[in-house]
Amino acid sequence: LRKAARHLLEQGITHAEGSFYSFLSANLCTAFMIEASINHLGTLKGSDWEASCGRLEPKAKLKVLAEAVNGTIDFPGPTYQAFTDIFALRTALIHGRTAVLEGTWPAVAHVRGATPLQTDWERLCTAPQSGRLLDEAENLVRLHYKAAGVAEDPFGTLSAGISQGAPP
Repeated sequence: LRKAARHLLEQGITHAEGSFYSFLSANLCTAFMIEASINHLGTLKGSDWEASCGRLEPKAKLKVLAEAVNGTIDFPGPTYQAFTDIFALRTALIHGRTAVLEGTWPAVAHVRGATPLQTDWERLCTAPQSGRLLDEAENLVRLHYKAAGVAEDPFGTLSAGISQGAPP
């Protein structure tokens, strides 16, 4: 998921047309990456993780994980602000709630420099914001792997385990 997020971010940077959708997709992959890493570490720290935490919101899961690894959470800090931002985007998209926007809508959409009204999650779909979210998400994952005593680089391999070819 990290590799997909990074690829989509680069795609958006190098191809202006449709870049909003590349950044949106990068942000979603970033959110999925964080949640997958929390679930993976949670499973390593407790065999009942799925039963006890599987249905919790990501922030609650993160708090449980931090307690399990004797870690601390600094939610006002930049890494955890990115966590809050990325999951606000994910939640807004999953639930598709109507948003009421206030401001002046540009009379002509093609006017150079005109900025359309945007939701909070739409403002996160730019190169600088998507890059910030992905960088901070990588920091978050590394911090928690280190706190959990997992020495391996969480991004050092695509998978683990045994792979077998198709049966004859």
